[in-house]
Amino acid sequence: MTDKRLRLLLIGPHPESLHGPAVGGTTIPFKLLVASLVRRDGVEVSVVNTQGMRGGGMHAPLRYLRVLAAIAREIPRNDVVSLHAVRWGLHSLAPFVSALSRLFGRPYLIRKFGGTDYSVYPAPLRALIHWSVKNANLYLVETKALVEGARHDGIEHVRWYSNSRPMPELSEEDSAGRECLRFVCLGQLRKGKGLAEVIEAGERFGGDVVVDVYGTSGYDVPVSIFDRLDHVGYRGSVDPDDVRSVLSGYDALLLPTYLPTEGYPGVIPEAYSAGLPVICTNWRQLPEMVDESTGILIEPQSADSLYAAMRQLREDPSLFRRLRAGVRERRREFDSEFWADRFLEFCREIAGSPVSRSTTDTRVRRAQR
Repeated sequence: MTDKRLRLLLIGPHPESLHGPAVGGTTIPFKLLVASLVRRDGVEVSVVNTQGMRGGGMHAPLRYLRVLAAIAREIPRNDVVSLHAVRWGLHSLAPFVSALSRLFGRPYLIRKFGGTDYSVYPAPLRALIHWSVKNANLYLVETKALVEGARHDGIEHVRWYSNSRPMPELSEEDSAGRECLRFVCLGQLRKGKGLAEVIEAGERFGGDVVVDVYGTSGYDVPVSIFDRLDHVGYRGSVDPDDVRSVLSGYDALLLPTYLPTEGYPGVIPEAYSAGLPVICTNWRQLPEMVDESTGILIEPQSADSLYAAMRQLREDPSLFRRLRAGVRERRREFDSEFWADRFLEFCREIAGSPVSRSTTDTRVRRAQR
C-alpha cells in the first residue's frame, strides 16, 4: 500500500477571495470543492487564483501574465491539472493549460461553469477552444444539455458535473398543518432574474403573505424600486456563508429568471439545503433541477403565472407538504460532498494511479495569490 499523495492543481477563483455579499457565481462552488479536497487523506492541493483577470481595469493584463506564470510553474509539480472556468476562461486560459499539460505529460480536465457553451464565439476562437477541450482527458459541464451538446460536437469524454452546496441533515419536524406564507427571492438585482414579476405578483397578496428579496446591488435594478412597495421588501445582501440560514426562515424560493446565460443557479441547491421547494421558470436547463416533485415551473416573464403558483402553494397545504418531501428525497443529487467525491474519482481515473486514503497528511498550497 503506497503512501504517495495525489497532487492536484486547481486553477480557478481562489477560495480565500470570497468575502462580502457576493451570491452565486463561480467562486462559491470552487471554494466548496477546494475546502472538501483539502480534508481528504492522501491529497495535496495547489491553487492558482484566476480572479481579477477580467474587468480588472489597467491591472488586468499584469494579473493575467502572473496567472500564466503561476500555471506554468505549477503544472510540472502536480499529478493532475484542472481548470475551472466560465466561458471566458475557455479561450483565455484553456489553450495555455492544454499546451503546457501536454508538454509536461500531465493529465488535465476542464470544468466549465454556467449554462452556455462556446458556440457563440467567432470561428477562430471557437476552433481554439474546441482543440483545448478535445485534448483534455475530461470535460466537465454543469448541465445535462451541455453534455449532449458537447457529444454532438464530437467531444465524447464529457461528463455532467452539477453545481452543488453542502446538504446538512434536516430536522425531522412534523410539517402537518404548516402553511406556505413566506416567500423569498435571493440573487443579483437584475431584471433578467425576474424581479419585476416578483414585485408585481407579491404586491397582489395581503398582509398574511411575506415576500422578501435579498441580493447584491449594482446591476440594472436599483434598490430604490422597493421604496414605495406595500408587501415586497428588500432585505439587503447576504454573506455566502449565511445563505442557508436566511433561506431557512422562509417556506419557498422564487426564481422567475429568464437570463440567457442561466445554467444551474446556486440558489436552487441552497434552497434544497434548507428544505425549501422552488417556484421557477421553465427556462433553459432549470427543469433539470426543479420538477413536479420539488417545485412548480412557470412561464417566463409572466407575473400572472408566478402569482398563480404562489397562491397554489399558499392554498394547498398537501401540495406544499408533498414538495417539501420531494426536496428531501432529491437534495443529495446536489450535495457538494458527493460531487467532491466524484471530482476526486475523475482525477484518479485520469491519473491512472489510485492513491490510498490511509495517510492522514492532507496539505494545501496557495501557488499564487
